[in-house]
Amino acid sequence: MATSGDTHLAIDNLNHFLLETAFEVIGAVAPDRRPLRRPGRAGLRKMHAILHGPIL
Repeated sequence: MATSGDTHLAIDNLNHFLLETAFEVIGAVAPDRRPLRRPGRAGLRKMHAILHGPIL
């Protein structure tokens, strides 16, 4: 049985995958623009904190 921690991790992984996909789609649609920098771990933690509160 999955714990709430497992569920939370799965949701975080899905969010990360969706962000990566969005960056790739934007890059494919507008290749002439300056490439967007993918958020690093600190950026992902900050986004997570904005959406859900700090990671404990």
